[in-house]
Amino acid sequence: MKITSTNNYIEEIILDLERISNINFRNKQRKVIEYIATLNFKKVGVTVKKLRLQFKYAKHYSEKVIHELKNHNILKSSGIRDGHMMTYFLTNMQDHIPIVEDFKVRKNSVHHKKGYDIDQNLIMTLFKAITNQPGGFHDIRLQTRLNYSGDYDRLALQGQSRWSLNSDRNKTKVKEIRLSPFRAAKLQVSPNGTVEIYIGASRNPYSLYKDIGLSELMADLGKIESIFHADLSTSNPLEYFLDWYIIRLDYNFDIKDLKASYISESRGKLQVKDLSGLYQYYVKQLPTEGAVLRLENRLSFPKPYPTIKEFMDRLSK
Repeated sequence: MKITSTNNYIEEIILDLERISNINFRNKQRKVIEYIATLNFKKVGVTVKKLRLQFKYAKHYSEKVIHELKNHNILKSSGIRDGHMMTYFLTNMQDHIPIVEDFKVRKNSVHHKKGYDIDQNLIMTLFKAITNQPGGFHDIRLQTRLNYSGDYDRLALQGQSRWSLNSDRNKTKVKEIRLSPFRAAKLQVSPNGTVEIYIGASRNPYSLYKDIGLSELMADLGKIESIFHADLSTSNPLEYFLDWYIIRLDYNFDIKDLKASYISESRGKLQVKDLSGLYQYYVKQLPTEGAVLRLENRLSFPKPYPTIKEFMDRLSK
């Protein structure tokens, strides 16, 4: 979802870095980080030379700046060189690092065979990931209703709280919002009062088996609810969010230490009896983790759909 401009996105990245590092960046330091973020956004790593040329620094001072940013966990080595110089990316922009050779499909690999011939070591690693740790949830689709269907007409198509029409034919009103630097939501309201909510969190899945993940989801649902409060100027625009229905969501396990060259294709589907279902796997780049191998299963629910509360109750058992 394209929610904000590049400048707004970079500002969110910097605010997130301040939170991670517990540092309020000074003006000079902020300008350096803004420059690095702008490069990283274009999938380009900063080097000592780039920093020196941009800010007219002496070489030793550029080296000192990069060293200090690394020590404060603000900057990470990408493992990729520009000439003889190492390139660096911000800690929370590692998803912009170009995929290096180890993470590309090797056409001459003994594992590259038609039909997804997969190494047994990969099978065991994936199985251990599922059995030894809880996964995360992302790409969540929810459904609820306006308490008063006539409020559909009050969602403005102009002004500061502007919604847009999905099409002139179905008249669905749409708004996209950013929940955090790495999570966004798309809100859709039909003329009959049905509200559909799509939460994209692929780059930062919710750990719903942990208290912090539950708190983050509750906070984000509250942000979504507040949009309707503000745009309709009413205290009770929707059903209570714990009563919203879950239509589907994706469940994922991310494996950090497994090279993608172990798999026969860069994307694929995996059907293994021990995994109890059909999973797809692919290389995923995450903001703070870099490239991981993601194993993913889509959970779709038949009617009657479970409410958020019912789903949470199931997870706790």
